[in-house]
Amino acid sequence: MILATIFVNNLLPVFLVIGVGVLLGVTLRPDVKAVSRTTFYALTPCLIFAGLTDTPLDGAQAGQIALFAILATLLTAVVAWLVATALGWRRKRRRAMVLPVLVINTGNFGLSVVLFAFGPEAQARAMIYFVTTAVMAASVGVAFAAGGGSWREVLSNLARIPLLWAAVGALLVGVLGIVVPDLLMRPIRLLGNTAVPMMLVILGLQLARSVHTLRSSVGSILLASALRLLVAPVLAIPVALATGLEGLTYQACMLEASMPAGVTSTVISLEYDLEPEVVTGTVFFSTLCSAFTLAVVISLIRVI
Repeated sequence: MILATIFVNNLLPVFLVIGVGVLLGVTLRPDVKAVSRTTFYALTPCLIFAGLTDTPLDGAQAGQIALFAILATLLTAVVAWLVATALGWRRKRRRAMVLPVLVINTGNFGLSVVLFAFGPEAQARAMIYFVTTAVMAASVGVAFAAGGGSWREVLSNLARIPLLWAAVGALLVGVLGIVVPDLLMRPIRLLGNTAVPMMLVILGLQLARSVHTLRSSVGSILLASALRLLVAPVLAIPVALATGLEGLTYQACMLEASMPAGVTSTVISLEYDLEPEVVTGTVFFSTLCSAFTLAVVISLIRVI
């Protein structure tokens, strides 16, 4: 009953909005790329800037969250690589299985779940986590999928991430004590408020296109999903202790560390022809199964 209550109050609203995206994807088949680019370059940066400006975090706390995000994500990816190696999988299949474990859905899904579960102050902390993992996806994720890459390519990818610049701008505003006039903040907040529902709809649109991939590469999909949903939260516990996370910061970070595979991993796998059927299948299956696993995680970390 406790898990059912958590699901209804914290997760069901999120999945209903995702369902709207799935319905639109099946019936109207809109241009997902156009909607996604609008959200990525306009709405989400406004969400990050407004959230971090309205609920400022000091530099030490932001650095603590970023360090946890990096260590927890990389540790899970390393374990996934070791497991795939022990199973004797070929190198390309190993990379395809590890990619969705490395690139996780801390944005369009994670921010929504954290908001419903722990409120706007926790969401502000989750935004730092989101920006950190977005930077990792554009650097480590892309280099990993490509089988390597130059520093110039990595820096070029980072320079094109508007979320990073929005976070840096918000942190500078807080550190320097700059008061942003309402004439600017009101439209920024208005755009930012539309980002989360739009990101959920986009996730639904993407999932509607990936249903057919579940039948292929079932073993890889199941293993990657288990690593992402079951192993990652366990590995995150010692990382949280090592980095000294407490209270609301601990809750937000642990919940983000338990998120399913991100749609960005599908985009990257398509770009580099890295067995996209495995990656997309993992995104779809892990998102569905997270309805139960996240309810368990929320029930456990609420007692902290």
